[in-house]
Amino acid sequence: MVGDGRLTYFWRDRWIGGYTAEELAPEVFAMVATRRKNTRLVAEALQGDAWIDDISGAMTEELWRQCLVLWEAVEDVERDVSTPDRILWKGAESGIYSAKCTYEMLCQGSVWCRVLHSAGLRMADPGSTGNLQRWWTEARKRVRKFDRKRFDSMVISTAWTIWKQRNARAFRNNREQKTVDQMVTQIRDDFHMWERARRGVRLDVARE
Repeated sequence: MVGDGRLTYFWRDRWIGGYTAEELAPEVFAMVATRRKNTRLVAEALQGDAWIDDISGAMTEELWRQCLVLWEAVEDVERDVSTPDRILWKGAESGIYSAKCTYEMLCQGSVWCRVLHSAGLRMADPGSTGNLQRWWTEARKRVRKFDRKRFDSMVISTAWTIWKQRNARAFRNNREQKTVDQMVTQIRDDFHMWERARRGVRLDVARE
């Protein structure tokens, strides 16, 4: 929630009616230097519409149109400049971010379920036990001995991808944040790469 704009980044954060500047005006966003995108705060950007000066390069008709869209959207944002910004985390009812709620959101959601399903496994995900190591130990017993190394690779790839996404969200690295579909694709790609390096076998993992 934007207040005085001293904690919110104009170009990177999702503060304009639930959208980022890039989503509203992608071509305009592309014309802004990376350093400026990463440092321009809302408070300074709105002083005399200073954000317009961040745009470099030749202006086309489409760029002018997107500038107008962005300008109107920014003007419609209601702010209380007497209060500091509040960062609301949608993954928790309280609106307060914690690494735990991010991890739970990812683990208990689609990522683990879809990865397990793609491997032909019908078992509960790690969120059912609340402890990845305990779940891994028990789940591994349900996989054929021949397939356990491949199962381990799948678990490591999934856990590693979720860990990276937790960090991306914790440090507001928008460029590294992925959707569930993108995460599952990344996990499968990593798994296949590791398997090709090891033996070149298929993804399917069968239970005993």
